[in-house]
Amino acid sequence: MKRGDVLVLALVAAIALGGLAFIHFSRPDEGVIVIEVEGEDQYVFPLFEPGRDELLEVQGRVGSVFVQLGDGRVRVINVDCPDKLCEAVGWVSTPGRPIACLPNRVTVTIRAMSEDYDFITR
Repeated sequence: MKRGDVLVLALVAAIALGGLAFIHFSRPDEGVIVIEVEGEDQYVFPLFEPGRDELLEVQGRVGSVFVQLGDGRVRVINVDCPDKLCEAVGWVSTPGRPIACLPNRVTVTIRAMSEDYDFITR
């Protein structure tokens, strides 16, 4: 390899690492965490709140749903229902992936503030 080849490879590597760092450290549009009970918005929290580690108890139809809020993410960690499928979802940090506890009729979603659409159907 010649000196010019090494410089070109170093430049390409620097651009690639810069792009990865930008993607990793940039945040999407500000959004909100919405917790619905029986189809009605009960709680709305900002998605990004530095240092947040909060546990919230939400009363559903069958029992309690414990929702953990982190900085830019949310999950259900303990729920009073037989199947506990909502616990298996884990952390959610992007819009469009709801956490639903159907027996309790509790839904946790992230809503983006912008109205960007992936596609529209008619």
